[in-house]
Amino acid sequence: MIVDAHVHVWEPSSSRFAWQPLGELRPAVPWSAEEQCAAMEEVGIDRGVLIQTSWYGYNNDYLLDVARRFPGRFALIGMVDPSAADVEAQIQKLVARGVSGFRLMPRLRTDIDWFNPRLWEAADGMGLVMTLLVSPEQAVAAAETIERYPHVQVVIDHLARPDQEVTAGQPLFRQLLAMARHPNLYLKVSALSAISRQSAPYLDAQQWLQQALAAYGAERLMWGSDSAMSRERCSLSAELAVARQALAEATPAERDWVLGGTAARLWKFASTPERR
Repeated sequence: MIVDAHVHVWEPSSSRFAWQPLGELRPAVPWSAEEQCAAMEEVGIDRGVLIQTSWYGYNNDYLLDVARRFPGRFALIGMVDPSAADVEAQIQKLVARGVSGFRLMPRLRTDIDWFNPRLWEAADGMGLVMTLLVSPEQAVAAAETIERYPHVQVVIDHLARPDQEVTAGQPLFRQLLAMARHPNLYLKVSALSAISRQSAPYLDAQQWLQQALAAYGAERLMWGSDSAMSRERCSLSAELAVARQALAEATPAERDWVLGGTAARLWKFASTPERR
């Protein structure tokens, strides 16, 4: 099974699916669930992990509608306001509708308390996955919370953007690799073409994946495309090919874990998706 662990889909803002942007990004061209599913079919990707976009903010309506229309195809990572007075009740309602984790975005909004204990305690109590969009500095700073909640499975997106580290030798990325000591921490080797500082075949990003594999092992790495970041630079098939090239020296079992097995186990995907 191949699983794309970082999928974004969206439509133009409307009265039904209104945008509530938390950051500056407002894409001019939509990328609908139908387009995403067609691309997955063409490439041979079986499942996806649907990640709430920053421009929908805390409005999870489109995410939930996609899950309704494509049952069994996607796991759902939603968003809630961590400082909301009723954050626990919001989480319970979303979980009841199929959401299995939540996205935190310190890299986009440093003014929001993404590490509010109420949010993390709710995740702990309900067995939810927390995905972190963080800078290299923020990834290292998150270690304290990751250690405090050892039963919460945490996934760091895009290898914490090592391309944004400016210090020679990338000491923060080395610290991220050392954080493999936390058994509840996973890394998403996603958007490889977008985080690369180079042109195709994006050898620097391939090397970061290989270093992460050596530190974390294949069962705590998961590949993802990130259509929002990489679609204009690299097609879905080419994005998958970059990961496969980076894993050329890995064992077949390691490739299977990174390209689908880890995400399938973490999000408990059944073996056969329903297709339309």
